[in-house]
Amino acid sequence: MSKWKWKKLGEVCEIHGRIGWQGLTRKEYRSSGDYLLITGINFTDNNTVDYESCVYVDKERYVQDQYIQVRENDLLITKDGTLGKLALIAEMPPKPATLNGGLFVIRNPDNKIYPKFLMYVMKSEPFRKMIRKSITGSTVPHLTQNMLVNFPIPIPSLSEQRSIVKQVDEKLTKIEKIKTNAETNLKNAKELFETTLEKELNPPSRHSERSEESSADLPSGWEWKALDEFSTNLDAKRKPVTKKNRVNGNYPYYGASGIVDYVDSYIYDGKYLLISEDGANLVARSTPIAFIAEGKFWVNNHAHIIETANEATLQYLVYFFENLDLSPYVKGMAQPKLSQDSLYKIPIPLPPLSVQKEIVARLDKLSENVKRLEANYKQIIANCDELKKSILKKTFEGDSRSSRE
Repeated sequence: MSKWKWKKLGEVCEIHGRIGWQGLTRKEYRSSGDYLLITGINFTDNNTVDYESCVYVDKERYVQDQYIQVRENDLLITKDGTLGKLALIAEMPPKPATLNGGLFVIRNPDNKIYPKFLMYVMKSEPFRKMIRKSITGSTVPHLTQNMLVNFPIPIPSLSEQRSIVKQVDEKLTKIEKIKTNAETNLKNAKELFETTLEKELNPPSRHSERSEESSADLPSGWEWKALDEFSTNLDAKRKPVTKKNRVNGNYPYYGASGIVDYVDSYIYDGKYLLISEDGANLVARSTPIAFIAEGKFWVNNHAHIIETANEATLQYLVYFFENLDLSPYVKGMAQPKLSQDSLYKIPIPLPPLSVQKEIVARLDKLSENVKRLEANYKQIIANCDELKKSILKKTFEGDSRSSRE
């Protein structure tokens, strides 16, 4: 393989971007129209543009600068905020498109560089290192046009560029397949857990005949119970402490969705169920709304404290509330709230203790499997990302290939 020649990016490519007064403001964005506006937030993880997520601008703002009207094979790069994100225009947008002030377009008018080869070069470690060393601005970092113009890039023959892209594509495709398989396994495990959770906590009646009138029937030994019929509420002992008045210590300080701090004293000592009382998460459900707190700890007034006679019931309730649609019981839009009164109106299908233990054991096993697959998936993602970097590093940092002119 012949040695590569090196040139400055500005010698082989044009670099354009909106500057100064040419920048577009958010007030000029439209939700629909004939002219797309591409920004960095429209870039995908696969270095393409998600055109469906783009906003629009009026014709006057689109046509004012012909150099930033998007063309096929343009390489886009973010110059503000998250620097150096890339997107290749491999296919033209469904409508004419332009760029906002946070992007540069790198264009190769003489076809000296295969567009995807250039993208891989700029994803490689030398370019990333250049960004880290040369960015300007302390509060809002910037990537400058001069920096890009002077960035050195390797220029093998076009045929060799295409060959390199093919090899890199094949390797990256294999990596993506590994990631996809891990993601599919995780998705399947989560779906199995959710299906099992629904089945275990909403068991069909054992009656041979059912009708709409008997829809509330439960298996033999199960009962519909309100929470206050088989548990004790300890909300009265709660005591919120403002952040400035907390003294740092070893005891967890719980809020609506888990530990928010550590303090030097405790209110509770034991194993209890905490259920979110207020907050947007009661609707969003992005974090748990029911969880177990154990040992010595403090709780503010954003979580209900529930005590039961046995641990199996606590864990059974965790699964029950995580599976429950709370919308009929949560009040308030600006500040959603699950009051104590509403909490005790929730009908709970409670099986005998022995059945509770069996259900909890089955769900615990599935939950652990999901957690294991989540950890495995995260590790695979991290490994794949590092492998991608390694592939590009090896491709573009080989000293035996390099001769700078």
